[in-house]
Amino acid sequence: MSDPKMLQEIINNLKQSKQQLQIVESQIISLESQKKLANQTLQELKNYDKNELWRGCGRMYMLQDKSKYENSLKTDTKSIDDHVKALNIKKNYLNVSIENAIKHLKPHVK
Repeated sequence: MSDPKMLQEIINNLKQSKQQLQIVESQIISLESQKKLANQTLQELKNYDKNELWRGCGRMYMLQDKSKYENSLKTDTKSIDDHVKALNIKKNYLNVSIENAIKHLKPHVK
């Protein structure tokens, strides 16, 4: 028969991978909403005529040049894209790990 310790280890790894997958998926959703907000802000800034605007910074506002603010938003969007790309790679890895764990458990389940 199979080793009970090995089966328990596979089950623990499966649980851990599922938990990590849920965390990664929630992070991706959060980052996508941040990206959507940044893109929407960029679209609204295109319709704004003034060259300087007030930017919220914690509990205060700072007067900032419009082009600097747009560049900051574009940089943030690129950073979010890179982070989402890395999280998608991790998500794929976790999905494969879960599939492999299930594949190894199936022969032992009657």
